[in-house]
Amino acid sequence: MLSTSSRRRLARVAFFVAAFGALILLLGPFQGLDRAFPLGDKAAHATAFYILSLMSYLAFPQHRRSDLAFAAIVLGGLSEVLQHFTHRDMEIGDWIADAVGALAAFVPGWMEAARSEFRGGMPDRRARGSRRRRSPVGGLADLDAPERGAVAVRRLATSRAD
Repeated sequence: MLSTSSRRRLARVAFFVAAFGALILLLGPFQGLDRAFPLGDKAAHATAFYILSLMSYLAFPQHRRSDLAFAAIVLGGLSEVLQHFTHRDMEIGDWIADAVGALAAFVPGWMEAARSEFRGGMPDRRARGSRRRRSPVGGLADLDAPERGAVAVRRLATSRAD
């Protein structure tokens, strides 16, 4: 089994290979290639940015998904501007499709985070730096009850021996 760092490295390599491939397809001399995609040009743009956004979430877990989605939307707009300089059609509709794809990847995670927050879940609160509930056993809230009890008994025995 791969270690966490190896999986992250693999995810980054896969992301950059896919991003480079998308860049070549978006900026290269492939006018009309989108007709090969069965659902059309806009669906191809949305699908590409959906997949790239999901891959970026795996490749860069230390960054917020909202920042990665925003970066994907900005890069989609930049690719449309660059297409103008490569003698291809620059369309606002393609950029909107890019944004729809990036948001389609972002919104479900955002909704789940909001749902967790409404239920009183801790992961999002910790990320924003809110106060963590302190355990009466000296900050061992992550341990299960038997482990906390064993640590408390050891601490009590150590403090009496001193």
